[in-house]
Amino acid sequence: LDKKETNFMGRSYEHDEHGTEAILRLLNSLPPHYPVNTIVVDGFEKPVSTFVTVKNGLAYFTEMSGGLAIVDVNKITVVDSPPPALPPVN
Repeated sequence: LDKKETNFMGRSYEHDEHGTEAILRLLNSLPPHYPVNTIVVDGFEKPVSTFVTVKNGLAYFTEMSGGLAIVDVNKITVVDSPPPALPPVN
C-alpha cells in the first residue's frame, strides 16, 4: 500500500487508500454547513469554516474569507472540526 504521512497539531497520521475511504465516509455523513476548523490537503493545513458537500470525488468547504474551496477527497488526510456541543446542565 502506498502510504503518506501527515503531521497536524503535533500528531502524525498515516494515510492510504483506506484513509481516503474513511475521509469520504466521514464527509458523506456530515450535514451541509457542518463546522470544520481545518483540513489538511497534500500535507498543508487549510483553514476553512464549514463543510458544504461532497460530489464526484470533490469536497466543498467554505473558506474563512467566504470563498469556496474545492478539494479532491483523495488529497485530504485530516478533517478537524470543533467538538460537539455539550447538552445544557440543568
